[in-house]
Amino acid sequence: MEVVMIEAERLRPLAENLRKMTDEDMALLERSIRDLGVVEPLHVVEYEGGRHYLIVNGNHRYAVLAKKMGMDRLPCVILGRDWPMERVYAEAVRLNSISGEFDVVAFIEKMGPIVRRWLDGGMKRPEVAMSLGLRLNSRLLKAVAQEEKKEKRGPAAKITDLEELIDSLAVAPVAFVGRFCVIGDAECVGAIREILLRAEERGLAGVDALRRVLVRGLESGGEGGL
Repeated sequence: MEVVMIEAERLRPLAENLRKMTDEDMALLERSIRDLGVVEPLHVVEYEGGRHYLIVNGNHRYAVLAKKMGMDRLPCVILGRDWPMERVYAEAVRLNSISGEFDVVAFIEKMGPIVRRWLDGGMKRPEVAMSLGLRLNSRLLKAVAQEEKKEKRGPAAKITDLEELIDSLAVAPVAFVGRFCVIGDAECVGAIREILLRAEERGLAGVDALRRVLVRGLESGGEGGL
């Protein structure tokens, strides 16, 4: 689709944005835009023959570009014209839902040495997080720190103790509804995947190991995490 420049005054954000971002998330987004520019245009729908456009995807980018950076014209892709609001919200959900998740093991392997080199060079952890577009409490950064501790303890500690890894999920967004486990975060899914991999390394049945983790959380009260 063609990218067109549209005046900021003709763009309208959704009154009810379905995707919420914290102040930390907004700071990360602003940093990314200032460093790299606009790598993804806004997705909009045209109304009244172009008198105004409704932003379907990119409301937070609009807030940064128009409100904080004062851009008069923003890059946009026009998805269609005069859509009913039912379709606008349906497409807003779809466009914001299509995303993958980081592979924790691959992240540690590729990014671990880079992050440690940055830290050894004097970069502070908040700046590392900002440079990677991650929250300071990101599980990915915690995984790198955990790997660093293992290396300092020596080769004998290379295989993380399973209980230690399980305990690292203590604040993860895992809840129990009846006997169902609800995982509310992609990074948490990656951590559980890591538990299964570690269990396999130690010759344990991965499914049984994970079941023990979840049962422990269920028996501890059934909500609020593991």
